[in-house]
Amino acid sequence: MKKLTTILFIILLQTATLFAQNENDTLSKQKQYFYDAKTELENMLSGKIPLDYERAVFITENAYWNNNYDFERFKKVIDIHVYNIKKIAEINKNEKSQDFKSTLLVTEEQKRKSYYELLNNWAIFSYLTDTTMFNNNSSTYYHFPYKYPHNDPFGSLDWSNSQVLNLFLNKSANCYALTSFYKILSERLNSNANIGLAPGHVYIIHKDIKGIQYNIEIPSRSFPGAGSIMTLTYTPVEAVRNGISIRTLDIKQSVALCLVYLGKGYEHKFDTKTDNFIQECAESALKYDTVSLNAMLLKAGVLENRIIKKNKTVTQLQTDDEFSQYQKLLVTLFEKGYREMPLDMKNLIISHLQQDSAVFILTDHTPKGFQTINPKDDRYATLSMGMFDEVHEPKLIEQYGRTLLNTKTKKITKFVEADSLYNKYPIDPVVLAWSVDPMSHRMPAQSPYSAFMNNPIFWDDPGGDCPICPWLDAIVDIAFAAYDVSEIAYDYFTTGQVNPVSVAALTADLGAIFIPMTTGAGLAVRAASTTTKGAVKTTTKIMVAKAKNIVIKNADDINKTFTKIPGKYAPYKAGTKVAEFTTETTEQFVRVYKEGSKSKAPGPWMMKKSDLLDESGKMLSPKQIQQKFSLEHTPDRIVDVNVPANTNMRMGEAAPVEQLGTTGGGTQFQLLQEIPTESFTNVQILK
Repeated sequence: MKKLTTILFIILLQTATLFAQNENDTLSKQKQYFYDAKTELENMLSGKIPLDYERAVFITENAYWNNNYDFERFKKVIDIHVYNIKKIAEINKNEKSQDFKSTLLVTEEQKRKSYYELLNNWAIFSYLTDTTMFNNNSSTYYHFPYKYPHNDPFGSLDWSNSQVLNLFLNKSANCYALTSFYKILSERLNSNANIGLAPGHVYIIHKDIKGIQYNIEIPSRSFPGAGSIMTLTYTPVEAVRNGISIRTLDIKQSVALCLVYLGKGYEHKFDTKTDNFIQECAESALKYDTVSLNAMLLKAGVLENRIIKKNKTVTQLQTDDEFSQYQKLLVTLFEKGYREMPLDMKNLIISHLQQDSAVFILTDHTPKGFQTINPKDDRYATLSMGMFDEVHEPKLIEQYGRTLLNTKTKKITKFVEADSLYNKYPIDPVVLAWSVDPMSHRMPAQSPYSAFMNNPIFWDDPGGDCPICPWLDAIVDIAFAAYDVSEIAYDYFTTGQVNPVSVAALTADLGAIFIPMTTGAGLAVRAASTTTKGAVKTTTKIMVAKAKNIVIKNADDINKTFTKIPGKYAPYKAGTKVAEFTTETTEQFVRVYKEGSKSKAPGPWMMKKSDLLDESGKMLSPKQIQQKFSLEHTPDRIVDVNVPANTNMRMGEAAPVEQLGTTGGGTQFQLLQEIPTESFTNVQILK
């Protein structure tokens, strides 16, 4: 047998022949490639030339590479992939298993068409997500699944991670590139698959033989329902009703989306966020797809960046035409139901996409529909188990990018500094990159095309969640229950008493054995009622190196002790968690204050110095610090604080204070006991 070769090697050889040197083109010529691509896309959309999605994707990406690639050879590469997928479909064809007889509602021809569309969609899915072996006469070669760029899902660091060409060259690209490639293959194979969109997310939609619609998540090899997509993309019901989310694109709308990506490619190529060309791409896309959320966000980004560059106040901007356009566009986005994902949710998802093991203090977003009457029994369930906000309550102020919009007056109130995101990775709301994957982490080896792990007699999966998970959960819960029994026995024989927390934890863990997907109920009881040791960490990755006696409390309960005092504001953001702990070693903080005010160098409130730095590592301005930590006065002094070991402290997210006009969001630390005055040293002027 000949030495095994991979189809990856074959495709790379084919793709390598596409390259032609245009690297020395002048800047104006490089920009002209983008204008030429835009003209051709607009000719498709206006009907001057036929719509061709494969061509649309190619010219969009080729402009970024100075037209270095040849379309005819690009098509030959696609030909090889299509040939392989047809082989997969042919080998797995089984007409005998199907009933093609005509009924009153469906003809034999329609049944056959549906069967072959589904077969081709399965073959495309398998080809993109699984290892496939091909035998050709005496040679054997493999095609390996494509990879997701976990380190750069938005193409923020390398725009090629958003391109189909990168799939050919490096076997890796984000959701948009994978979905575009699937759509190209579907058009070639007539499998009747369409592109689906939600905020920040793109996926494939196809139907089975019975006409039931399925959403395909290619990177995670999963089939999320509309509810999962809405939850994990922060989509309110209004956005679906108004057609900007959970939408299916036709071929014309798919080509219009290429205009958005042409504009983004231009932005990355020439390192500009304010060029007219980008706005023209957005407006052209909106001409042919009036509810394109991505086009609206692209235009909004251009306008916001231009306005901020003018360095004027909101009052000074009232007669500015671009400001008026921008404000009107934000109001449209708000009224159509678009809400920007909260910072804590962005951080959590990005850490998951980047496969980081960081531990976060999570806010419980479980809705409490009867909280205003304070019922004793308040059992609620959410798809994300309280991890994400699934009830979008009205807010007086909505933030879009760096802009705060008053949703009552429909007016922009101010511009703020950009949020500091997890690992300082820039998230672009225009780019389609989220990988929605609610259950695949539990079953990484199973294809979403299989039900009951292909064994419906042994496995039971009535909810379609995970057939083996209840068994695994039960085993883990038994282990937790055994631990609880050992704790109770130890307490009894050493102290003569039984800790009621251990009894409550045992009861919770025993119940969890019989209730699927509730693993670790006892741990939740202990976390709410007892103390532990470990490191304290927030969503901004600010740590206290060693801490003990950690207790997690609700910010709302802590805030009550402040708001009952006249003139005091709630210091912690409502709905979040606050950690109380005891330091095990000396910890370094800084404290800011305004000289001459009631605040002095020694004081209870402080923060980590790293939380006073922007993305480039520069110190925030005093005004920015005031905003971030909701301070009554703009600080002009900063002092180092060395908190001794065995000091009781509290940590949580600073609340926005409407009376002060501040947004909050910083991670603040509060002393719960006095420390020596000499702990506050090195007072400096804050500039």
